[in-house]
Amino acid sequence: ENKKLEVVQSVPGHGPHQYLYVDRPNHRLYVTSWKEPPHLSAWSIQVGHPGSDHPRLSLINQAPITAVSSYITSKHGLLFSAGGPTGEIHQLNQDTGAIEKKLQELLFVPAEALHNEDKSRKAL
Repeated sequence: ENKKLEVVQSVPGHGPHQYLYVDRPNHRLYVTSWKEPPHLSAWSIQVGHPGSDHPRLSLINQAPITAVSSYITSKHGLLFSAGGPTGEIHQLNQDTGAIEKKLQELLFVPAEALHNEDKSRKAL
């Protein structure tokens, strides 16, 4: 059986993406990035476009985070990310999939040391 790989869509990036979390039931994609300033991105996966068998991506929104994140996952309407000196929990909009307010920030260093910690991808 022959298999092939083909590019079906090119999406302009918002920095070098590192980790992805796919929420298949809700057709969403959540992404970390190494770009400065640190942020997370939410994308919509649109299926069933007329004339195309391939899904399409469109940016929903981006949310700032304290430090570049390396890990990302979602459960129960929450988005969890962690990397370097911090981890964060954001609320997700149940209708749109947008990343909403930060509910909690976890520090993996003493609070007084956070200001001087490396928050770039080098700290991952």
